[in-house]
Amino acid sequence: MSNNQQQELLGKKRLYESIITSRLISAKELDDVFHKQPVLAPSPAKQAISRQMRQRINLIHLQCQAMIAEYDLVVKQLQHS
Repeated sequence: MSNNQQQELLGKKRLYESIITSRLISAKELDDVFHKQPVLAPSPAKQAISRQMRQRINLIHLQCQAMIAEYDLVVKQLQHS
């Protein structure tokens, strides 16, 4: 593997680390807000917002899982170089 290819992979690795960390922090913040909402007889509007927040959190987690898989491939390529 050439030095340029290795540098490109290292750049991708750092980018994935940054994006994954940022998204997981966002999901954690949304999750914290989600769990701080009162449980007593929520209105339909609040239920809809809670459902949307939960869907958003789940989407972020799925995106992170996909990026982690790509990250793992980059790390394996770097290990074999």
